[in-house]
Amino acid sequence: MNIVLDASALLAHLRGEIGADVVDSLLSDADTSCYMHVLNLYEIFYLLSRDADEEAALTTIQDYQDVGMIVCDDIDAGFWQDAGRLKAAYPMSPPDSFGIALARRLGAEFVTADHAEMDPLVPTGLCAIRFIR
Repeated sequence: MNIVLDASALLAHLRGEIGADVVDSLLSDADTSCYMHVLNLYEIFYLLSRDADEEAALTTIQDYQDVGMIVCDDIDAGFWQDAGRLKAAYPMSPPDSFGIALARRLGAEFVTADHAEMDPLVPTGLCAIRFIR
């Protein structure tokens, strides 16, 4: 199974919040490939850099890659146009539009803690969305 992690899901895991166990099980499941788009990873990087320091942010990101999280930097024309169409049609952040576009490209499930932006998308069928809490 392929999943795409949203920044909110990874942050919940990092902070030990409700839903961290769901993310942990996905990251440790040998049958699950975990992806994150670089624009969602940018959110993790800037938050950790702001709250701790850049070295800690880079170390944390590397730790996730070491356990198998795959960082995607897709940005070809078809991809950014899909992300742009999503952003134009639905109220979501730009990084979320790239995460959803990646889930669509991979036929993956988008894993998030963000009900505010993602609840309205569930009935659209754009992609499968899993909430960690």
